[in-house]
Amino acid sequence: MKKHSFLFWIPLVVILQLNFSVNAQIFSEAPVTISDNGERLSNMIYVKFKSSGFVEIPEGSKSVNGNSITNKFSRIRNVIFDFCKNRQLELPELCISKAIPNAKDEDTLFTDITIGEIRKLPNLARVYVIEFPTQIDIETIIDELCKHEEVEYAHGPVQLVNCAEYPNDQHYTNGDQWYLNTINAPNAWGISKGNTNIAYSRHQFVFDYSIYTPVPIKYSVSLIGSTYPSLRFSPVSPGLIQ
Repeated sequence: MKKHSFLFWIPLVVILQLNFSVNAQIFSEAPVTISDNGERLSNMIYVKFKSSGFVEIPEGSKSVNGNSITNKFSRIRNVIFDFCKNRQLELPELCISKAIPNAKDEDTLFTDITIGEIRKLPNLARVYVIEFPTQIDIETIIDELCKHEEVEYAHGPVQLVNCAEYPNDQHYTNGDQWYLNTINAPNAWGISKGNTNIAYSRHQFVFDYSIYTPVPIKYSVSLIGSTYPSLRFSPVSPGLIQ
């Protein structure tokens, strides 16, 4: 009886270990926890302002404290002050820095050499990191800040998810996405799950069908186990794609 029981536990332990290995892992740049009442707690937030001058960081310094918030942003200062006061915190305990230390307002313009036009980029010089001495309910302060027109957006720490080896999408696990197995997608996942260095583009072509004469489709092509109409040019009106 003991021998049979031992043989039962071996595959069970293996299954549990496999199940653990495919669970997604979350990597966060700052600790994030959930309180007993469901609040998301952390010690930092990002805030982007619509104009510059939130704080003045002296040359050679990387950060300043909450007392350095300028009078131009007095309403934001009051919001942060009240939030801290209700949590027994003080402005000098805060650490404020630029998310991109070397970003400048003038970095937002560049010339597109392909068309010779000036393009505008997001102004990353106005993105700041506000760090608190302890974990706080970040969603509360984020909501309060976003109520003011000076703020473009605010959010908590950046978190990255290391995806599981196989999808946990219920439509895949229950067989609805049967075609992924039909094309042997799991084998491809073993080779690569994507590459951030690969760039792609999508092109859209517009045709005026009113000036062309349609022609019947004579053949089809097979794509991933399904049949689709082929794309062909009209011999009567070159340029028509059906």
